[in-house]
Amino acid sequence: MPLLKDWMYGAIAGFFFYVLIYAFIYSIKYDVNLFFASFIIWVLVYVASCFSPLFRKTDAWKRLFREKL
Repeated sequence: MPLLKDWMYGAIAGFFFYVLIYAFIYSIKYDVNLFFASFIIWVLVYVASCFSPLFRKTDAWKRLFREKL
């Protein structure tokens, strides 16, 4: 099951990275509130990196949530 879980987290991270790129391009193309657009992009970067399996496999992440090393 861990492999399926990694694939699901990878798909979710990929989705959030796609939305991140879309939001970035949208904020460049259209006149938007800079504070709001940068906040949305910052949140998307944070969420996408937290769902990334590469990020979740690090020792720092495991220590943060006290998982077994």
